[in-house]
Amino acid sequence: QGNSRGDRDMITYFPTPYPDELLYSLFARYYAKTGHLAYIYAAEDLYVKRTTRPDVEFINELRDEVITILTKDATMEDVVQNHTMFPYYGRFLKPERRKKAFNALVSMKGNYHNLLSIPVRGIGYLRYCPLCVKEDKEKYGETYWHRMHQMAGVDICPEHFCKLQNSGVAISSKQSPCLVTAEEEVREFSYLYIEENEKRKSLVKYISSVFQSPVDITNSVSVGDFLHSKLYGTKYVSRRGEQRNMTVLFEDFTKYYKNIPDIPLKEPWQIEKIYTNDRYNTKEICQLATFLNIFPDELTNMKLPDKAQHQLF
Repeated sequence: QGNSRGDRDMITYFPTPYPDELLYSLFARYYAKTGHLAYIYAAEDLYVKRTTRPDVEFINELRDEVITILTKDATMEDVVQNHTMFPYYGRFLKPERRKKAFNALVSMKGNYHNLLSIPVRGIGYLRYCPLCVKEDKEKYGETYWHRMHQMAGVDICPEHFCKLQNSGVAISSKQSPCLVTAEEEVREFSYLYIEENEKRKSLVKYISSVFQSPVDITNSVSVGDFLHSKLYGTKYVSRRGEQRNMTVLFEDFTKYYKNIPDIPLKEPWQIEKIYTNDRYNTKEICQLATFLNIFPDELTNMKLPDKAQHQLF
């Protein structure tokens, strides 16, 4: 498998992951603190292939020694759940596809990018919250790249409701291989924009709460079926619970979010696609769930009512 290190030394120092830290960030801190003169030497320490281009949001094939260090107090499953963007892009996939994507990440084999639901974007950049940076420095003596600041479509910090700032670190498979710490990249600035729209703030808090909950890989309930079950007894579904009244639901949904500019669900068919399990975007699903008064922990532990309850409506 090409795991031999030739005459290179064993890894004697490795940083401890911070809460909600991207693996990329952890490896960048390792590179910065070991004093390697070039990225290629850090890559030799970390990856099976020294020519690896670090995956900013997920994981590359790691050397056995690095896996041993990462799994000293956790499993590889925990590492994927807590230090990659898997819970944002994999949570609402159809159960079989979700399991495949998760296993591909845990084993660091297979094309998980094709299995996950990642929106097409232009060049995106790692982002940071100025107030989190300040808190990190006070608490840890340095800042780091937080996962919660990288949720596509969410541009305010769920903790401080501060507008997220772009760094110069591109999330792109085309960039030259490098590992850049938040500490060396983040610059001082004077202007802070704090979000004041209460509905937008609570939505961002909701999305973050869902994202930071572990994904139950064994749950076989699909999000469309779960959301449909939450319509029973409302005007959005026929009395027998079979036909959805998408026109009324869409009208009310649009009214509910009328003062929030960045709602991606602009057409009834887009919501219908969530119900038919053909649309898996976490932000969109959280918007729909918030509108339907579904608590975050219900959405992260989806259960269907039994048949008897069904018949009550």
